[in-house]
Order: sequence, then structure tokens, then C-alpha cells
Amino acid sequence: MSESEEKTVKESDKKIEIPKKKLYTDFTTNTVFVGNLPITYDKTKVTKLFSRFGKVVSARIRCIPIASINMKKKVAAIKKEFNPRRNSVVAYVKFASEDSVKAAVDANGMIVDGHHLRINLAETSTEIDTNKAIFVGGLPFDIEDDELWEFFENCGKINSVRIIRDSHTSMGKGIGYVNFDSTAAVELALQMDGQELKKRCINVKRCLSTKLKKKTKLFGKKKTEEMVEKLLSKRNQTKIKTNKKNKMKISKLESSANSFTGSKANVKKKKQKKPSQQVMRKKKIVKILEKS
Repeated sequence: MSESEEKTVKESDKKIEIPKKKLYTDFTTNTVFVGNLPITYDKTKVTKLFSRFGKVVSARIRCIPIASINMKKKVAAIKKEFNPRRNSVVAYVKFASEDSVKAAVDANGMIVDGHHLRINLAETSTEIDTNKAIFVGGLPFDIEDDELWEFFENCGKINSVRIIRDSHTSMGKGIGYVNFDSTAAVELALQMDGQELKKRCINVKRCLSTKLKKKTKLFGKKKTEEMVEKLLSKRNQTKIKTNKKNKMKISKLESSANSFTGSKANVKKKKQKKPSQQVMRKKKIVKILEKS
């Protein structure tokens, strides 16, 4: 083999380095998701708003409500031709540090121009406590997050509100979720089932966990509802039993404590009745004198 042929072989043996694609995590690290942002806010306004938490690297506006189905979102954003029935958009804000991200997430629920902002980590899907959440069906398609917030705010402290929307038009699909701070608020919210919201009767139900959702697919709604009722009744029965046991234990402890205090008092009384040593000596002397 000639030298030129050897060089070509060596060059072919070398591994070709393919440029790595930017992973999704590169865009989501140190990034927060901002929901229910006022539609009037652009990138500059968003950076100004969130710079209070730290240095903002970038801001992106998403879920723009287009005026017509044929219109592209970029065109709608440039021309500012939005759906008149919508008043909110979504944004992603990337920070320079993790501390800024934590500070921003802690500000979840902050009010900006009458809008309750929903601020979550963009990197991971936030875990919601289903015991403190409700499912709302039969909602008007043009309903906004704040309207649903105001409807349920008397039930208790609300952490967040989410309306399921169409990915293209950003209009509602008639369903949503309300996440409360306590289970007591959920019980009050369930009493609002069948009430009117914007001339529509809404359905308010408990928020099902992922396990129960799978069961609904397998067994159907009726069977799953029966299963849920059975589980709730079992839980209530166990609570009643534990309460009874605790009461019995407390009563036993109280009775034992009372008997212990009573025995102590009797001992004290007995001790008081015992004569002193001087009295005993005197009695002995009297007996000796009587014998003599």
C-alpha cells in the first residue's frame, strides 16, 4: 500500500462526530411556566415583571389565542390580532440561577392586572394532591381562569386553577380543575354542583387520581363510583373505630390516674394518723408506771 492510500484508510477509520441536538432539558432548566398571563404582556413586559426574582435570560410567549382558525400564531402575535373572547396567554421565563426559579415558584398565585398567575416549574409536571382538588365540567368555552377562581374562592384558599384548552385556538374545552389548600374547601366546593356559571349548569366532582382514571377505563364510571364510595365508607369506619379506641384509652388512663391520686391521698391520711415518737414514749412510760 502506498502512503496516500494509508492516509485515506486512517481518515476513514476516524469516527465522524455528529453535532448533538439540543435536548428539551436545555430549554426547561431554570425555567418557569407562567399561566393566565395578561394578553397585553409581551417579552419585554414579562422580563420586567420577573426580573424582581433575579436575572432573566429569556422569555417566550405561547398559546396565543388566534382571531381565526386559518391564521398562524406568529402572524397573530406580530399583528396583535387576538380572539376578543380571550384575555390571557402563557409564557416561559428562563432565569440565570436556581434561587431565582425558587423565588418565582413561591410567588404562585400573584395577581397581575387582575390575573391570578399560575407559576410552576417547566422542567417537571407538578404533582397535584387529588384530595385537595376538584374537577369541573360543563364550563363555557370562553371562560377565563379568573372567572373560575372567583366562582370558587369563597370555598377556601385556592392554589391554582387550570382550564383545559385547545392547542390551536386556545379556547376552552368545557372542563377544568381547581386546586385548593385544604380538603375542607373541597367539601364546600362539591356542594356547588349544579349551580350556574355564565348561564351554564356546571358539574363539580372529586378529582380522580391516575389509578382511578385507569379503573374508569377498565370498569366504567358507575363501577368506579361505587368503588370510590366503598373506599370512602371504609375510611370513615376506620376513623370511627380509631376514635373509639382512643377514647377508651383516654378514659382508662384518666381512671388509673384518678385511682393513683386517690391512693396517694389515702397514704397521706394514714401518715397523718400515725402518732409521733414523743407520744409513743409517753405511752410507754405510763404503762411502766402503772405496772410498778
